[in-house]
Formats: sequence, C-alpha cells, structure tokens
Amino acid sequence: MKLKRKINLLENIAISKVSIINALKVALLVGLILNVINQFTFLYNYEFHKINLIKTFLTFLVPFFVSIYSSASTKLKFFAWDISLFDRDLKSTSCNKNEISIKKGENINKCPTCKSKLRLK
Repeated sequence: MKLKRKINLLENIAISKVSIINALKVALLVGLILNVINQFTFLYNYEFHKINLIKTFLTFLVPFFVSIYSSASTKLKFFAWDISLFDRDLKSTSCNKNEISIKKGENINKCPTCKSKLRLK
C-alpha cells in the first residue's frame, strides 16, 4: 500500500502541466544539440537519407524523461520549515518513532521527539 501511494504521488508530480512543458523545452534544446553532434557528418554533407530516425527520436526522448524524473525527485525533497506541496506521511530520520501526516500547504517541522529531519514514510 505504501509503495502504491508513493507511485501515485510520483505520477501526480510527473504529469503536471508545468513539469511536462519544462521537460519538452529541455528535450527540444538538448535533443537538438545532441542530434547535431551525433549526426553532424550526415547533416554537413546533405545526406539526410542516412540519418537514423530511431536514434533521432531517442535522442529527444531521453532528455525528456530525465527532466521529468529530476523534476519529480526535486519536488519530493524537502527541508524543515518548508511548505508541503502535497499531502504526505513523514517519519523521523533518527528515532523512527513519530509518524507525522502533513497536509498540502502546512509547514514541515523537525521531529518533536529527537529534533531531527523528517523523511517520507
């Protein structure tokens, strides 16, 4: 159940409109640069028929997924006194005794028992 909840959380972050638009921008820029580097000989000699379309597609696709992943993982990281971007259950990194539920918009504090950082449960 916990794993399913984390996967749903990642899906919600990854398919947000802002994440997808940013990932498309990154994929377009990085993919274009990498394609020019990788297929420069064919482009320079006007041998467009020799360009491998699968490699071209993958060269755009990989930066897209890397951007989506890094966006989601960044939004999952948090620090004490940050404001939560979504509902989450947290545990102490030291004592593992306290399980704290944080709602969207609430401040994330340190563990009340050991005063250590909190992490995703």
